[in-house]
Amino acid sequence: MKKEVKQLIGLKAATKAVELSLHIPCLADERPLGFLFVAQPGTGKSFLLTKFRAENMIIVNDITGRGLENVIEKMQRFKTGYVNIPDLLKVMSRTKGWEAFLTLANIVLEEGLTAISRYDKYVTFDVPLNFGIVTAMTSRCFKSNFNLFEKTGFLSRFGVFSFDYEKEDEKKITSRLSVGKTNGDLKYFIPTPSEKKFVDIDPETGHAIRDMGKLLSNGKQKPFRAVNFVRRLVKANAIMNNREKVSREDLREVYALIPFFIPPEPISTDLDWLILKKPKSVSWKKYREESLEHYSDDSVYAARQRLIKKQLLKSSSRA
Repeated sequence: MKKEVKQLIGLKAATKAVELSLHIPCLADERPLGFLFVAQPGTGKSFLLTKFRAENMIIVNDITGRGLENVIEKMQRFKTGYVNIPDLLKVMSRTKGWEAFLTLANIVLEEGLTAISRYDKYVTFDVPLNFGIVTAMTSRCFKSNFNLFEKTGFLSRFGVFSFDYEKEDEKKITSRLSVGKTNGDLKYFIPTPSEKKFVDIDPETGHAIRDMGKLLSNGKQKPFRAVNFVRRLVKANAIMNNREKVSREDLREVYALIPFFIPPEPISTDLDWLILKKPKSVSWKKYREESLEHYSDDSVYAARQRLIKKQLLKSSSRA
C-alpha cells in the first residue's frame, strides 16, 4: 500500500477503518465486509471515501439500470474486491430501487452473487462474486431508513461506523480552511496482492476476539456476526503489518475502533480512538503529554466517560 503521510484532521479513526476493510480481500480465507459511515452533513464522509483507490475497487455513482449493469460487469471481471459508493443518498435518489439494491448488497456480502436474471437474459458465474461495500450517508438519512435497513437484513451485514469531531479538531480544520488550506491530504492506493495470504489465530487471541465481538453486539443480538466482523478486522491489521499471526498489537488497534460501531449515543471521536490506542508500556502522563496534547482536560474527561459508558474502559483505568 502506498499512501501520503499527511492525515485528515478528525478522520484518523475513520481512515483506519476504511484501510482495514480494503485489506480483507488480501486474506485467503475471509470474505470482504460491508462498511457504512454515518455522520452529520459536512463531516467529510464522502470526501474520505474518494481518497481510496484499489485495483479491484469499483467506484459507483449510479445504480440505475445501466449503471448497475456496469457494476456487475466489473464484478465479473474482478471476482472479488470492493464496491465504493462515496454518497449512498445521492446514488439512491436517482432510483426507486432501494430494496433491490439492498438485496443485492446482502447477496454479494454473504453467499456471493452466482447469477443475474433479467427479462432478456440469464447469466451465471462459475465462481460466486464476493464483494465488500464501503459507503456513507447522513445521520438523518440513516434514521429515516432504519426500518427498511432492518427489514432487508442490511444492518446485520454492515458495520455502521458513527463518528463526530472534537471541538479542538473542528477549530484546527476551520483555521486551515479560513486561510485557503485543506483538511490535510490523504491518498491511498491498495494494489491487488499477487497471492492471498493466511493469518493464524491462536486460542488465547481467539478468546480476545470473542470478547470484543460480545462487546460489539452489546447484548442485544447473538454475537456470531460481530465475532466474524472483529476477526476479519484483526486479521486485516496483521496482514497490513506483514504478520502471519495475529498479535496483541493487532487486537489493540481494532479494539480502539470498537466504540464507533456501538450504537446509539454517545457518538465517538478521534479522541476516543487515541485513548484506547495507548500502549500499556507507556504511562498515562507521558501519553497525555505527547499524543493528546492539543485536547483540553474537559474533552479528555468527556471521551473517557463515553468509553466507560460503552464498557470499553474501566472507571479506575488511566487508559
